[in-house]
Amino acid sequence: MRALVVEDNPSDQYLMQRLLMLMGMEVQLAGNADDAIQLALAERPDIVFLDVILPGMSGYAIAERIRELYPYNYIPVVFVTGLTDDDVVLRCFAAGGDEVVAKPVEPTILRARIEAALRSRQLHETVSVQRDQLLAYQIEMSHDVDVTKVILDNFRTDEALRSPNIRYLMRPVETLNGDFIMAASKPSRAQCFIVGDFTGHGLPAAIGVMLVHGVFCSMVAKGFDIETIAYEINRKMYTLLPTNRFLSAALFEIDAQTGIMSVWNAGLPALYVRGDEQRISAQFPSAALPLGILPPQEFRARARRIVLSPNDRVYAYSDGIVEACNPDGELFGQERLRAVLEAEAADTVKHLVAELEQFAGGVPPHDDLSCLEVAYAPEVLLSLQADHHAAPPVRNIAARWRLGVDIDHLTVRSVEPLSALVSIIDTLQGFGQRGSEIYLVVAELYRIAVDYGLLDLGAVREQGDLSDMFLERERRLAALDHGNVHIEFEHQPQDDGGALEIKVSHDGNCFDYPALLREVDAATHSTVCGINLIRSLCESLDFIDGGRAAVARYRWREPRTV
Repeated sequence: MRALVVEDNPSDQYLMQRLLMLMGMEVQLAGNADDAIQLALAERPDIVFLDVILPGMSGYAIAERIRELYPYNYIPVVFVTGLTDDDVVLRCFAAGGDEVVAKPVEPTILRARIEAALRSRQLHETVSVQRDQLLAYQIEMSHDVDVTKVILDNFRTDEALRSPNIRYLMRPVETLNGDFIMAASKPSRAQCFIVGDFTGHGLPAAIGVMLVHGVFCSMVAKGFDIETIAYEINRKMYTLLPTNRFLSAALFEIDAQTGIMSVWNAGLPALYVRGDEQRISAQFPSAALPLGILPPQEFRARARRIVLSPNDRVYAYSDGIVEACNPDGELFGQERLRAVLEAEAADTVKHLVAELEQFAGGVPPHDDLSCLEVAYAPEVLLSLQADHHAAPPVRNIAARWRLGVDIDHLTVRSVEPLSALVSIIDTLQGFGQRGSEIYLVVAELYRIAVDYGLLDLGAVREQGDLSDMFLERERRLAALDHGNVHIEFEHQPQDDGGALEIKVSHDGNCFDYPALLREVDAATHSTVCGINLIRSLCESLDFIDGGRAAVARYRWREPRTV
């Protein structure tokens, strides 16, 4: 240990030197301020002993100067003085002294004061090391957060959210937030959405968002319904995440052709539907526990369904909206939210932001703010069609193959089998993006077979009330106790690509398919009709055997090379 003794009295210098050397210290002596500062600069002392009264500069000033020389190192300072007034002692501590020893120096008292000063030094060094470790950890965590944010940004579904019928608000309170909004389109062109609020923030929430993104986007692309998607998200979360991590979420999908909206809400505030009359016409409160709580064998997801009218708007939001506070601690609440949603505004989401900011009165939000608005605009949605003539080449060489499957009434009642079938034929031929068009054709033919053949809904449809038809369909489907649907794919290679014949038949009743075709031909908005969609995608569509079978021929061609 190197000790610096600053003392202008030779006898006191000698005494301090002897005492400190007996304690095993290397001692350097200075009789004035200049020598003291030079020695302190030349060799950093481990401890400094200062007299208060010195020539040229007081001991107080020297202590402050040494502190300035080593701002990042802690050097204990012990004042050794014959002045014992309380004011002097207080000033010693105010100048940065750790201990005060009175003259004449008592060796045992000096040793005790030195040990106390060195304990302070050791504590300071420990705190400094921990500070540096925390700083390094903070830098590393900040880097990890930046990397994670980039990954999350790559996971976002911005392209789907840029649809002209969508507006949304996302205001996180942290870089990695627990709220998210995702959108994707099914092969049938139905729009699917999930609005979620994870418990907590930071990296655990980010990991959960990645998990949900993978399940949601992949299953929507394959055409699964929201009940199946909810089941799979719950299963993954329950299996992979800790028990205290769960997800409040609302999933909903809107069919562009029929206007049927399916909603499943688990833990989020009630979803609202606003009609043309600027009034909330329907709401969907939470009807299930948040995802990740129940084990898969106990999990059940049953969506509610309604039929939307053109220009209806759907609103989903996180609890950060209704729980926003003003300076008086009052919550924004459901009533204010409903009033904002029902107000006349060119952009309801922007109007909501303005109302929230005015209500908060400068109080920062304590939770993430998320809100999604989706307008049902069938013409807009159905106009967002991919050009199948510009589709990329298929992955496999055109081959000759045939695939058939029988679907009994129990499967028709409980399972949507088309996604798996289209996936199989995509594996066989590698249709890629064309698979979504094939799915549309198969889905419409399957719907006709079930609705008109097995469920005999032709007479209900003629009445023209889609809501009644939907409810009657649900009733008849639940009661279906017989009947089968057969789907057959036959592919033939062609000189410039291939031809896929799709035949869907049923063993139900015949129906008046000529009348159905005449209705389609006379429809004003023909793009909304599934049959015309088949005609736009296929070379031909024929009904045979009294409507018990429908055959469509899908022709694909390899892109021409320039």
